[in-house]
Amino acid sequence: MTRSRQNKSALHIRFRDGGELLILGNKDTYLQKACNVAEMMSGFYDYAEAVEIDSRSPILAEFEGKGRALTELLWVLTSALLAAQKAEICKRTDVYRLSSWPNLTRLPHNSTAYSIAALLSRQPHSCRIIASKLKISIEDVHDFCAPALKCGHIEPVSKSVEVTAEELLPKASSSFLSSVLSRLQG
Repeated sequence: MTRSRQNKSALHIRFRDGGELLILGNKDTYLQKACNVAEMMSGFYDYAEAVEIDSRSPILAEFEGKGRALTELLWVLTSALLAAQKAEICKRTDVYRLSSWPNLTRLPHNSTAYSIAALLSRQPHSCRIIASKLKISIEDVHDFCAPALKCGHIEPVSKSVEVTAEELLPKASSSFLSSVLSRLQG
């Protein structure tokens, strides 16, 4: 799917039971026929083959004028990831802001999604702070933030940085404050 988006190409996926999924990277849409994406993610369908097709393929004519935003499929796929994978996508201390509201009426989400989106629309926050302010689990925050980040509905404002204790100590030649701290440290 990512390659199809980057290359602006079409990808036709067929399943053994006859279902089809067509990803149109050039139009940023996807189309499905006789398959349910949520069921597909739960392992309901057997994958058969994925073929990149060109713009003259008769398959494209069959789907003309139909389709949904590819970000919706990306949201569903990211939502199906395990909690640990979502935590890798959006770190607890990275700060995010809402760049656009996801259409939650069409997307899988938990009951806290609207609260998280509203909080991020007012001010950027880290996942850890969101969980604290809304009194919800960090997993609930990741359930919203991971797909929202992948789909471009939230954007990082700053990334967490690992800092060593030595980097926090003042430099010997820096300032008056450094010399005072040095004396206090003995």
